[in-house]
Amino acid sequence: MKKMVIDFIKSPLFSPIDDRKLAISLFFRTLGLYLLLLFPLTILIAFTILIAKMFGFEYSFFDTLTNYKNDFGINLFLLVGLYAPCLEETAFRLWLSFKKTHISIGLAVLVFAFGNSVIEIDKNQLVSLFILLGFSLTVGVFLLIFIKQSLLSKWQERYGKAIVYFISLLFVFIHIFNHSPLYFKFAGVYLIFLLPILLLTILITFLRMRVGFFAGVIFHILVNSCSLLLSS
Repeated sequence: MKKMVIDFIKSPLFSPIDDRKLAISLFFRTLGLYLLLLFPLTILIAFTILIAKMFGFEYSFFDTLTNYKNDFGINLFLLVGLYAPCLEETAFRLWLSFKKTHISIGLAVLVFAFGNSVIEIDKNQLVSLFILLGFSLTVGVFLLIFIKQSLLSKWQERYGKAIVYFISLLFVFIHIFNHSPLYFKFAGVYLIFLLPILLLTILITFLRMRVGFFAGVIFHILVNSCSLLLSS
């Protein structure tokens, strides 16, 4: 299993498996590998926090999570355990197939997700939300109408690997803001915090490219839901 993932990292090609039993087996083997590798990473992070606190570092993640629980209550499980995985997988990995329909939907959702992250929605800002939604839909429809599948196939052949690497690293990087406020002097600490996200990204992308989009979504939902339950 480890060799399959390493080979995938070296050459992240879109090659879905047709055999359903093999696909299911690969899903559970991937989940097992994640749990196996997550354990030493958790120990590394705990040790890093312990050392960093000696130099004035304050770990704010659990405080932020507590605030979210107070604000959203039971809805936090729907938000983090279901909504976020579906949104993120659609925005970051649906279109890795380089199919025109997938790209149109995925990039439209990506535009919406990034726009929504900088708009604080309340009753006075619904107009902004509808404008953003309209703009995102316009992006998706534009791509669906005007982009050619033949061109996408050429891009996949020439730049596919680089795009997979870029979008994966972007997905990992945005999670650094889970640890806000950020301080430059602790940049190395934050990089260590991102290692579990990097592991998750590699394995979800592997499932997306080898098993299918919904395999990655289910994997993501399981990880987020279990993480919330364990932090309760």
